[in-house]
Amino acid sequence: MATPSEAVVPNRGRASVAMAYAAALGAVVACLPQGASGASGACVLVTELTGIVNAGTASQLEDAVAAAERERCDALLVRVDTPGGMLEQTRAIVRVFLGARIPIIAHVGPRGARAGSAGVFVVLSAHIAAMAPGTVIGAAHPVTGTGQDPEKVGGEHLAAKIENDTAAFARSIAEERGRNVEWSEAAVRESVSATAKEALDKGVIDHIAADVPALFAALEGQTVMLDTGPRTLALSGARQIDYEPTLQQRALAALGHPNLAYVLLMLGILGLVVEFHNPGMLIPGALGVLFLLLAAIGLNLLPVDAGGLLLLVIAAGLLVAEMYIASFGLLTLAAAGCLLLGSALLIDTSEPSFFAEPDVRVSWGAIVPLALALAGGSFALALTATRASKRHGSVGAEGLVGEHGEVRDPVTRHAGSVFVHGERWRATSPQELPAGAQVKVVKVDGLTLEVAPAEEESI
Repeated sequence: MATPSEAVVPNRGRASVAMAYAAALGAVVACLPQGASGASGACVLVTELTGIVNAGTASQLEDAVAAAERERCDALLVRVDTPGGMLEQTRAIVRVFLGARIPIIAHVGPRGARAGSAGVFVVLSAHIAAMAPGTVIGAAHPVTGTGQDPEKVGGEHLAAKIENDTAAFARSIAEERGRNVEWSEAAVRESVSATAKEALDKGVIDHIAADVPALFAALEGQTVMLDTGPRTLALSGARQIDYEPTLQQRALAALGHPNLAYVLLMLGILGLVVEFHNPGMLIPGALGVLFLLLAAIGLNLLPVDAGGLLLLVIAAGLLVAEMYIASFGLLTLAAAGCLLLGSALLIDTSEPSFFAEPDVRVSWGAIVPLALALAGGSFALALTATRASKRHGSVGAEGLVGEHGEVRDPVTRHAGSVFVHGERWRATSPQELPAGAQVKVVKVDGLTLEVAPAEEESI
């Protein structure tokens, strides 16, 4: 019979072998493609395309695709709610989506969301396109800041150039993804839109789903064709991993909104105006420069009309000039007009590279209050400066006329001294005044004051 110590050795050996087998099995499972692990082990990276398509959002989506591929996720889900944006950044997103090695799922939601203008191209380029009930897609026809057709503003040739290039872009994406080519082109040429049901019936999207769980259930077992081959989706119960954009991407996405860029621009101008009014305060000037730098970053992400920007610069110059020229408010009135007109023209949405809905511009709700507040505040500062300059001649020695004081040394026609306004002055008087008498300054002659008894009125 084996001793206890002898019996333990085989048990330890079997335990070691079992541990080795488990480690080997774990390594094999880890090497399997992520999608092969079944629904219980599936993961989906989730990110959002909200707001205007610009450099910040494009960088976010590019990084999200790279992260999903790096982490070997089963899919990337992009929740879409955008009015459109810059076409160049949209093309960058489409290139990444078309070349992705994992399934890209675009879901326009929640209810009330839209995929407008440039957002149409993003949704069309996804492997799976879905919409929530109550959402809209379409209206990719270019318009100007006033909502007019480019043909009415820039001529027939400009309109044809913009339309043909963008329509070809939409057709190429639809053909690549097997979607409705005719509707995709009509979205550009005729600015057509579609509800979720209409888009599904026309073959623009693949599914209607109210939320993500319903979408994943509808996609269960569907096969997606990637460059690397077919991929069967098994996403029911998949673990969702939120992809958070970087601070830089968040900042660019926020600064690229016309309203925020405009507010920063107005605050920057106000800071400089205050600094001009009170040189040496430093804080208003420093904040003004900071706001102007942030506004410059934001405006660099948007199509800026040079005429609108020039009008704003002229307005700032007029507001500063009001402090040095007595125009009785005429310069401020002209500045207010330049502010209103320049603000309305600041964002040039007729720019061929900008595909966004007409409401993507500086809103009048921001223009009117800020322009009037800036003009009114600047006029108030100018008025204060004017009043101060008028009082300037009444300070110093000349400002002592009418002031009361006390005799220190007896005052005669030729000598004496008084204490007036916190200072001791040489004084004379037609009549002799004893020390301690209360007097009133009636005249200033250089550094000598002519005084009279306080009870007497000056002549």
